[in-house]
Amino acid sequence: TLTRYFCQCMFQHPGQELGDNFKAAMIGALKKFHEINGTLPDRVVVYRDGVGDGQLSMVVEHEVAQFYDAFKEVSGTYKPKFSVVVVKKRIITRIFSTHQGKMDNP
Repeated sequence: TLTRYFCQCMFQHPGQELGDNFKAAMIGALKKFHEINGTLPDRVVVYRDGVGDGQLSMVVEHEVAQFYDAFKEVSGTYKPKFSVVVVKKRIITRIFSTHQGKMDNP
């Protein structure tokens, strides 16, 4: 259902930008999903925050590869539709609203 969530904490070293434990986290999430639903999800969407412009290729090579490895480990034939949404570090978009005639940052 859309009202159940799987949560897991993984630690990494201070200043470490790339994640080394996405494979283990994804395997845990997929196993829990299967336990609750009796099947694996058809689609997997990952939101990755805090990526700089120079890190995009490293994220694909290092982190995305871990997700594909997790899919193979859970089941050799498991191939979900898979998307990674990357939110970059420096976002210049600012959202303001008008409140009593003045601009306000909601």
